[in-house]
Amino acid sequence: ITFSPDGAEVVVSVETTANGGLAVAFRDQGPGMTENDLKIAMQPFGQVRHGPDTHHKPGSGLGLPLVKTMIELHNGALDIQSVSGQGTTARLVFPPERVIRR
Repeated sequence: ITFSPDGAEVVVSVETTANGGLAVAFRDQGPGMTENDLKIAMQPFGQVRHGPDTHHKPGSGLGLPLVKTMIELHNGALDIQSVSGQGTTARLVFPPERVIRR
């Protein structure tokens, strides 16, 4: 989301998983990441550069590692799919025991 162009659409979707859990997905229109970029981004303080055409965005490099740690503390999972040049989808999956039904 951070590297999406101004005015770009970010799609948020929520669905119930097959086992009664909850999945929340965020899809952006940013530059996407290579497999190596994703490995860097998942490391604490990891900073991914997107080439000379994108300006540096300030950040600590802790966002994705913190999200991953927090979701895993709830016995959930973080799945990130990205294609360089096509954007990124981050999917957070919460297990059924962490879903409050109303």
